[in-house]
Amino acid sequence: MVGHQGYDAGFNPERRRQLLGRRPLAEELLTGRAVVCHKTRTPQHGAAVASRIALVLLVLVVGSGPLASVLSESSGRACAATLVDRVEIRSDSPLGRVQDIEELVEIRAGEVFDRAAVAQSLRALQASGLAGEIEAFVLPSPDGGVDLTFALWKRVQVAEVRIEGESGIKEAELREVIEVRPAQPLYETQVIRSVYRLQERFEESGYLAARVRVAVDVDEELKLAAVVFHIDSGTPFTVGTVTFDGDISPFGEDELHDQLRAGPEQRYSQRTVRADAEALERWLIERE
Repeated sequence: MVGHQGYDAGFNPERRRQLLGRRPLAEELLTGRAVVCHKTRTPQHGAAVASRIALVLLVLVVGSGPLASVLSESSGRACAATLVDRVEIRSDSPLGRVQDIEELVEIRAGEVFDRAAVAQSLRALQASGLAGEIEAFVLPSPDGGVDLTFALWKRVQVAEVRIEGESGIKEAELREVIEVRPAQPLYETQVIRSVYRLQERFEESGYLAARVRVAVDVDEELKLAAVVFHIDSGTPFTVGTVTFDGDISPFGEDELHDQLRAGPEQRYSQRTVRADAEALERWLIERE
């Protein structure tokens, strides 16, 4: 499916942060000596499907800046009574209206650094769904205060979902079991579950040799993905013989066969077989 670029999230002020293509991420802000009061990420980090790209498309210096995710404890040096000189937002792709982002922020440039305000802003940004991974950094500023830098990696959105190949089942029925939806975030777990659900759907309809493959084409710049399910349903299986195990007296086989919908030379269907078993059980109970 989609390859994953190795990514170590541990903050190290002496090391460049690397992303796809080994390009540095905000090197001028994330290198050198630093007081790290906050460094956070969203729970979805490990499940991100698309590799990340350098944060170059959105750089905003605003009086109120958004931050992100769940706070970790400071490693020791306190930020209390320290003024915030600047709040900077960086993203790997456009995030929409800046005003919408600013409304999520509880801390402003010129105010005293407040851990609780940062935490609230992080929770608000995470809940907004604006990004799949969000990190906040605090660095000393030349003016004696601190600069807040918030790095946002936008989620990949599903642009389209296609079904291609030979299929003996109507496309509308197949789409009912596909969890991936256009205009929704791309989650690898949903893609994988959709493959298994499609496979089960074909098996239920008698296509026991059906094969389902998936390809995900991600546009890293636009953060859009095309998900294509390739189908090879093969030939549907038919019922050979229907037999009964155990003592069926006082009934004869013909009498039992009359209660079933599935029979020799008919197309095999798991749904029909299950329904026949339940119907036959009810019929036998009624005659006890």
